[in-house]
Amino acid sequence: MVNVAYASSLQFLNEKVVSPAFTAAAGYTFSGRGGTSGDLEADIASGEITPNVFESVGGDNITPLMLKYTTWYVQYAGTAMVVAYNPNGKYASLLRRTADGPHRNRFIAYQDAEAGAARSGTRGEAARTG
Repeated sequence: MVNVAYASSLQFLNEKVVSPAFTAAAGYTFSGRGGTSGDLEADIASGEITPNVFESVGGDNITPLMLKYTTWYVQYAGTAMVVAYNPNGKYASLLRRTADGPHRNRFIAYQDAEAGAARSGTRGEAARTG
């Protein structure tokens, strides 16, 4: 059995896609536990849980576990987060300033005749912990 601790946002992916595919391909059963990446990190660090794999949203919750629990991690999935706004709305100027400001490299801004939007990305990370 492979024991996986994963960010709650990855629940559907793990339960409906990864688990059945992994079991079919490897013949092992897949047991998972979802939670916030920070809570799962704390549970691993305290020894409360001992998963074989920890899937976090981003590497920030994996790096504190480095050396004692793992020596590497790999990005395996990603998604774009999209914020769409009305260019005439109450918060349009704030959103426009954010997209044009010092963190603009984190945003891909585009506009069409109907609306404007800003996009930024988040990525899932996984570490072998056992």
